[in-house]
Amino acid sequence: DRTDPILNYKTIRSELSHYSQELAQRPEIVVVTKAELPGASEIHRTLSEELQRKDIHLVSAVTGSGLRQLVQRIADLLAEYRSPAK
Repeated sequence: DRTDPILNYKTIRSELSHYSQELAQRPEIVVVTKAELPGASEIHRTLSEELQRKDIHLVSAVTGSGLRQLVQRIADLLAEYRSPAK
């Protein structure tokens, strides 16, 4: 898919905001899939540069690359979200 990843991200965020401001305010993880394909690293780099404060992971279901780190980040985020306010 050669569509613009930044435009795709902004479109999804806009649709989410229109659907629910509460959901739009929650922490997010951006995942670039198909890391084994040409161009995936470039998409990851582009998103990382453009969305500097976002949690962005590059993964491959085929090779398993990046999956362990993604699962760990999800677990960490859930633990933070579920822990009582201090």
